[in-house]
Order: sequence, then structure tokens, then C-alpha cells
Amino acid sequence: MVNVYATFLLILLLFSLASAAELKLTGELHPGSILVMLQNTADREVSFALKLQLKEKTGGEWKLVETLKCSTNSSVGPLQQKDFNCSYTTPIESGQYKIYARASIVGSTYTYRDFLFNISGNGFVPGQNKLKKANNSNSSVFEAAGKKEDVIVSIISVPDKVKTGEQFFVIVNITSNKDTTLEIYSYVYEGKTCYSFLGWKGNSKKYKFTKGETKTLNLTDIVSHDAVNGTYQLKVRARETVGAGFKDHDIVKTIEVEQVPVDLFKELPKEAKKPEADGGLPIQLLLPLFGSIPLVAIILKKIL
Repeated sequence: MVNVYATFLLILLLFSLASAAELKLTGELHPGSILVMLQNTADREVSFALKLQLKEKTGGEWKLVETLKCSTNSSVGPLQQKDFNCSYTTPIESGQYKIYARASIVGSTYTYRDFLFNISGNGFVPGQNKLKKANNSNSSVFEAAGKKEDVIVSIISVPDKVKTGEQFFVIVNITSNKDTTLEIYSYVYEGKTCYSFLGWKGNSKKYKFTKGETKTLNLTDIVSHDAVNGTYQLKVRARETVGAGFKDHDIVKTIEVEQVPVDLFKELPKEAKKPEADGGLPIQLLLPLFGSIPLVAIILKKIL
């Protein structure tokens, strides 16, 4: 009996250790794109297989609609974070949907999260675990119990790796669910230090939005040469003026930076060619001297 009890405790202990996932999975869901962030809480590198699926709730069950192309095998360093920005086809038909994100950890367990959203007459609505029916009791359309975001920022395209001193582009979608003016800009940073050559707000520009409007914007940025090789954060910000203050709507993605030396020779002017031979008088001075010889001869003849 004692052996059976000890075996049970050992199995329970092993199960608890296996279920302590090293990765913490979070993210941000937007229309047509999802940002999945995997934070490694262990002091060693963790390998994993990431799978993302778009599912629809039909007849009380979640049916697979699409497997996202960014499903991949990868790894993340000790106490590091790795981000995956994935695109998906936003459904047209009204209903209840979710993005199922699962990271299966090699030699361990897995971590997952459901990103719920709904398609209704109001368009895309980020969901929560608790859903309520619309006011029309006969309607099969579901709406999120939470409040719809005023401004939604999503990254469409950004390079995974950039070089210092070289221009790159960030393509973003900005959706506003109210009439407002937004200041849009991006910057590369680490901690409290900005590594964008243009500064914190060097590429900022203001745009007017009407309710329900979406704009696709192309932001230009450059990483300064004092950024060493490593992983940095790229933030896209939509700043809204609210009274005497601001409300910021942000999205953040990690970006790899390669430091390349500054080519000083590109900034130096070309050396001018010397018009004269080494050790001789300039030709500009010789020509007037040759031209004055006849005049000097006449003056000497008069004197003598």
C-alpha cells in the first residue's frame, strides 16, 4: 500500500513538473493579423513548435477554417521573447470565431491561448470568454461583452532583420471607430534608449479619420549606427489627443539589428586634380607672363 502511495506521489510530481510550461504565450488580435508573443521564463534555450489555426464555432463545436502559414518550428533563448506577426483571412460570414495558438515545447508540455472574435453587423469585434446575444433574441449573431477598441493598430509588413544606417519600411493598418485625428509614428528602442536615427517621433505625421475608416500607411525608419548587434523593439504608435493629455494605441514587434561600420569615404568630397605639374608654376600664371614679353621689349628699346 505504501509503495502504491509513493508511486502515485511520484507520478503527481512528474506531472506537475511537466505541466509547468517554460513559455508564456500572449498576443494581440487585429482584423487580418495577429501578433503572438512567446516569453521564455527558463534560464535555458527552449525549442518549440508553434501552430495557429482559425476556427469557427458551428453546432457547439469548433471547426477548422484555416491553418495560418506562420505555423513553424523555432526556439527562443533564455529569458528572451520571440514574436510572430501572422496574417489570416478575416471571415465574411457572421459568427463566432477564434485564433487557436499553441506552442508545443520539445521534451516538455505545451502552452496555448484562444483569441476570440466575432463577425456581426458591426464588423470585426474582439471577443472575450464570456459572450452575450445581441438585443434581438431571435438573432444568432453574437457580440463581444467587452467594449470595442476606439483605435486598432496592426502591422502588415516589417523586415525581420535590418542593418544600421539603412532605410527600411513598416506597413501598418490603422482603424478608427470614431471621428478623430491621430499622430502616427514608429521608432526602434531598447529600454529607455531610442535607436532610430530620426528620433522618437522623427517620422510622425497626423491623419484625420472618420468613424470606421481604415488607412494603410508606409512608415520609413533608419536604425542609428550606435546600435550593436542584437534584438530590439520596434513600436508603432497612434497617439490620440484627449483633452489636455494623450491616449496612445501601440503595437510592438521585435526586430534583429546588424551593426555595420560607417563608410566615411562616402561623405568625403572628391579630390580636385592639380592643373600644374609638381614643382612648376601654375599655367594660369604662365600665360599672362608670355603675353607681356613684347610689351616689355618695346619699353626697353625706348629707354635704351
